[in-house]
Amino acid sequence: MPTRVVLVRPWADARGSSGCCAGDSRDPIAVAGRRQQPVEHDHATRVLAAAYGRLRAELPGVDVQVVSASNTAWLVPAVLRAARGDGLRATLRRTNQATRPGSLLVDGRYAGDLVELGPAGVVTAVREHLGSAPV
Repeated sequence: MPTRVVLVRPWADARGSSGCCAGDSRDPIAVAGRRQQPVEHDHATRVLAAAYGRLRAELPGVDVQVVSASNTAWLVPAVLRAARGDGLRATLRRTNQATRPGSLLVDGRYAGDLVELGPAGVVTAVREHLGSAPV
């Protein structure tokens, strides 16, 4: 089973009707043509996008998922499976960290904050988990 990396979307990017597969509610389908104005995303969203792109390019064997912080029905079980045997206190702490917007999870374990790590730091954290950090 490949390593699973989960990027929990920052709140700034979690909009109504913009789930993992839906479009941006501010930019609906344009029946009359393309939208004329460029869309400017905030810093946290740009970091998420850059980290996703770098992970896909530099670590092609890794399963990279982008999940909304509100998707606890998916996040919590994934973290609980990884935290088996760690004790109640550690499990609760990990579950809280995992559902925090902007979290980086590697195989269900919290590895840091996307904005604090930056795109290069996200790739480094995943490489460290894989044991293949560049020397």
